Amino acid sequence: AGAMTVLVSALFSSSQRVREYAVGTIWNAVLGHDGNIIGMQKANGVSALVHIVKGGSTLAQQWAAAALAAVCAIDAVHADVFMCRGVTPLVSLVSRDSPSRTCEFALSALSGCVRNEQNLRLFEEG
Repeated sequence: AGAMTVLVSALFSSSQRVREYAVGTIWNAVLGHDGNIIGMQKANGVSALVHIVKGGSTLAQQWAAAALAAVCAIDAVHADVFMCRGVTPLVSLVSRDSPSRTCEFALSALSGCVRNEQNLRLFEEG
């Protein structure tokens, strides 16, 4: 998870371009690759992606939502999304004037997190 730790750290860079490239690289790394998802999870990547969803550039928000959609394919990641209060920021990408792809990725992440009935109670963040 060494490279993933570096990528997750780059999500907090002062450079918008670095953050965008880092989130795009994470998205590509986790898409369909369970090992990279686990590495990202160990590097606190879910929380970092939620941080980008909350306040990144439009492009970074889209790619962060896409990465979250990819990682939410693994049930073990759902709790991380809820614990770092990631539902509300994802919903905000759907409920405001976001590009359609951003909405699609946010909805896919939300759908992945709530697809098991046991997680539905967690959907209420309070």
